[in-house]
Amino acid sequence: MSQTAGESLRSLRRTNQEQLLALLLDQGPLRRAAPARPAGASHTTVSAIVDELPARGLVAKAEGKPIADLDGRAGDQPSVNPRAVVVAGMNHTFDDAWGHLGDLAAREAASAGTPLDPTAVRPSRSPSTG
Repeated sequence: MSQTAGESLRSLRRTNQEQLLALLLDQGPLRRAAPARPAGASHTTVSAIVDELPARGLVAKAEGKPIADLDGRAGDQPSVNPRAVVVAGMNHTFDDAWGHLGDLAAREAASAGTPLDPTAVRPSRSPSTG
């Protein structure tokens, strides 16, 4: 099935957004223009993405002062909003199982676990034939 031009542009925009978010997660707050080269996008594209992501709650202006030698928006340092999403994980061993919830800054929001009883494992039943 072929994509229309509009679908292709939306797909490209989504890919660029994901690359910018991944870069901000990996490197922390960056100057507006800094992600352009590693993300493989133009300064204009990066700036447009940085402008739209705060409305979705994914990016926020970094705490602290803007970069002093840059004027206006260029001095802003966008960063990932760590509370934009909840990350879930599970850790299980032979002895216990734990569930964890955290944010994008790797801060734990909740955690719960329980010991496992190895004697409670039941053999699987084979399907009956006929």
